[in-house]
Amino acid sequence: DEGTKFGYSGNFVGFGQQSVPYKLKRLCPWLSSIPYIPNDEEIIDTNILDKGEFCWAASFEPRFVASLLSKGFLTMALRVGPNCYVLLPKLHHERSALQFSNLHVSRSVLRKSSRFAISHDVDFDAVISGIQTQHGDECWLYPPLVDALRAIADSFHDVVTVRTFECWLDGHLLVAGEIGYVVGDIYTSLSGFSTYPSAGSIQCAATAAWLELSGFRLWDLGMELPYKKKLGAHLMSRHDFLTVVEFARKKRPRPLLQCGKKSTYRARELIDKRLLIAYVS
Repeated sequence: DEGTKFGYSGNFVGFGQQSVPYKLKRLCPWLSSIPYIPNDEEIIDTNILDKGEFCWAASFEPRFVASLLSKGFLTMALRVGPNCYVLLPKLHHERSALQFSNLHVSRSVLRKSSRFAISHDVDFDAVISGIQTQHGDECWLYPPLVDALRAIADSFHDVVTVRTFECWLDGHLLVAGEIGYVVGDIYTSLSGFSTYPSAGSIQCAATAAWLELSGFRLWDLGMELPYKKKLGAHLMSRHDFLTVVEFARKKRPRPLLQCGKKSTYRARELIDKRLLIAYVS
């Protein structure tokens, strides 16, 4: 139904037969100041953003969201009324990106990592819940976007794969995690959480090691933050980032390295393997 398709519910009394975008702009006038993207994955144009970083759409249809992700947009959601949301794709002027040759793992993180294990795609709902709990009212992972990301994660997509990474303390307690997506050989983080000292840093280091060992070219970390710089990330201009994404989009999403049926690794094991390869090369 329309409520599911466009991420809202309820009646728009007084709007008559006016269009959905018009109704939503009446609820949130700020939307009138940024470009609107129709629900058509074939006409998404990154040039729609000139000086700004945000645009918006009235659809959370999974293939549409996947198309936005594949073209470099970081998709968020915005609440504009009771049970009413719009999609808020963002294309940063500068992107914080990690080239794995620049990865820095501190001695403290390496020492503490022995108690932690990392997995991927084990508990989507727990990762989402952890992010929502940590970020509270500022969390943009609203229900229609979560549903779209889950649908992309659950179905094979030849351009985009949605993934979660989980970090476990002593093998059983989930203490950190993140959700992101893969386009070709680029992994992009969307959001994450941490509930235990150093768990976030260890999860980042182990995730970076796993991605590098799997042959990924770049880890896109979104906006610049101090912990990302500490990890070794540097800023890329929008033009340079989109050039890399365009090239990556020609490839199928790269899988993660597996050892047999093993889906969980000791964080220290992954970091040590990466350090050994870096040392030898």
